[in-house]
Amino acid sequence: MPNWEVIYEKPPTIASASQVLYKVSLAEWLIGPTNQFRPKVARMETSDILNRIDALSIRLGQYCYVMVGATVHSKDGKSFRKADAITKTPIGNAKQFFDGKTLQRYEIQLDGRFLDYRREEMYGPRVPELFDHPKVVVRDVTAKNEKLVVSYDDKGLYCDHLVTCVTLYKNIERTGAQTDFEGYPRIEDHIPDLLYTLAIVASSLIAWYFREIFATGTLQGSYSHTYPKQVRDFPIRRISFTTPAPERARLGAELEQLYAEGKHADILVRAEACLPKDGEGNFIASQERSDVVHDLLAFLAERMLEMNKQKQQEIKGFLGWLEGYVGAKVEDLTPKTKLQSYYEHDYESFLAVLKKNKKKLAIDPTRREPGEALKAEFEGSMSKLGPLREKIRQTDELIDLVVYRLYGLMEEEIAIVEGREISK
Repeated sequence: MPNWEVIYEKPPTIASASQVLYKVSLAEWLIGPTNQFRPKVARMETSDILNRIDALSIRLGQYCYVMVGATVHSKDGKSFRKADAITKTPIGNAKQFFDGKTLQRYEIQLDGRFLDYRREEMYGPRVPELFDHPKVVVRDVTAKNEKLVVSYDDKGLYCDHLVTCVTLYKNIERTGAQTDFEGYPRIEDHIPDLLYTLAIVASSLIAWYFREIFATGTLQGSYSHTYPKQVRDFPIRRISFTTPAPERARLGAELEQLYAEGKHADILVRAEACLPKDGEGNFIASQERSDVVHDLLAFLAERMLEMNKQKQQEIKGFLGWLEGYVGAKVEDLTPKTKLQSYYEHDYESFLAVLKKNKKKLAIDPTRREPGEALKAEFEGSMSKLGPLREKIRQTDELIDLVVYRLYGLMEEEIAIVEGREISK
């Protein structure tokens, strides 16, 4: 590439000439595996953070196989469609199925669908080992503000091409799938755990990295597509697996106990102690116990999965009771989404939806007795979901704060990542 520079100037005004703000090489401006133009990246403060993240990291594609799920229609495009292969009742070689619609952050909301996995007949079946083994899963479309929608599956669930699957290379060996990708030299030893990987990829830091490097904003609103080549290039903090096993286990148990006691500030102090720096703020690799922080993040990711599972069980339990009590399916009521997300609204809003659908119900929600029963169940469910949702929020925030420390971000840099002003 020619030794060209990109020059950033302050435009001229009536009173003054243009002013050179800074210069960057073209090589720094064209970034990522697709050499995208990213003017924002050339800003000094942004560039410094990105460079540090990259210097501390390996690439996800160095230890994980990254590929979209199955394209499930027939090879000839005529014999069967996606709607024929995905059904509510198991047929043929039935596999439990999910897609981007039922994939949320740290949870997969199974809705009773099955995929008739016809490997020899499908257009893009992938290899079954991709689905059968534990995997991190990334939704094709981000959430608002390009937040990555990421979860984890160890139940052998199958998905379509609108979900990217991430599993260890060892799970794909000898399947015939391509496992060598240019620019991603394979790491064979001291491989990070998939739950640690989940915590990193789902963090606010990687969401920011994705926005700066890859996000196109081509979808309506602040949403972008994600692609395997991008996920493969995600920077995963390099870990030194050097702490003696007994000490590592002891420190891990102490951190888990602090979490159980809700002492998040103490956890952050302990995490920083595992990541010593020199006088210039650089990590001292020979002294760090980053494997302890690795284990902490894996533990926190596991807690996020479990708490979201508990949340979903309570929601399903309440909605199941509601359908039985009112004698109608939530799917048949309008607006159904407001009932399905009842926990985000107050009781009066919930009751208003039922009143609107009064003619479809077996009970009259305006009468005293049904109203009291509905309110009691609603409040009982909310009393369970409120603390649980708050614990999920706090744990998600704790993961972000640990990840910032793992990558060595200062408070000013965290403010840049979070898009907020820092008080001086």
